[in-house]
Amino acid sequence: MQRIAMIGFGNVGQGLADILIRKQAELKRRHGYEYLVTAVADAKLGSVHDPAGLNLRQLLAAAGKKAGLESYAGGVKGLDALQTIRQC
Repeated sequence: MQRIAMIGFGNVGQGLADILIRKQAELKRRHGYEYLVTAVADAKLGSVHDPAGLNLRQLLAAAGKKAGLESYAGGVKGLDALQTIRQC
């Protein structure tokens, strides 16, 4: 299981999250690749970290809200990018 911490959740980060959601079954079936996103930090949207994993669909929904990632239910919030890297 690959653990992923995303630093930046703008167009590229959200695009990657969307691809990971859509291709999850294929990645596992064809390549044996499984992942768990444990943290996301973005200068504008905020941050959230949970070693048990984050729900990418909920992260994308939270990113579209005015409160950003702070509106994600659960996880530790308020870390900057360096703190997020150290925690993960």
